[in-house]
Amino acid sequence: MEIKLVMSRERAIVLYRALEIIARIGMLQFKDMLELLDPKISWDEAEEIEQFLKRRLSVLNKNAYYSISSKDVPEESHVAWEAYQHLRREIAWYDKGKDWRTDERVWTGPDSMVTVNFDEPMKMSATPGEFKTERVNDGVV
Repeated sequence: MEIKLVMSRERAIVLYRALEIIARIGMLQFKDMLELLDPKISWDEAEEIEQFLKRRLSVLNKNAYYSISSKDVPEESHVAWEAYQHLRREIAWYDKGKDWRTDERVWTGPDSMVTVNFDEPMKMSATPGEFKTERVNDGVV
């Protein structure tokens, strides 16, 4: 079975930010998650909240901070990161007025496309199936 979601660019941005937050929770990257939720939060406040959350989750190492490829990260976070990468790429290319399916990536100059936002998404989860995006009018699938 395949499920399609069609949404505007604005909704796709909200969804990819939510997916990033879910993934970062599973990676125990609470300070990064908090910064996404409230960019004005201070480092000390974020640290305090992170340590509280790690204690409540019985995380033995208060410095634990996993990469998305870690086996310690829940499968839900792996799947969320995959979907996040697909939406991030589609939006980044769209914002440059280009399509990753047909256009060349620009590496230098004022229209540089160097950041990971333009990269091909990496498969991170063991869950069967794939994510894909396509452009429909001015929306993203």
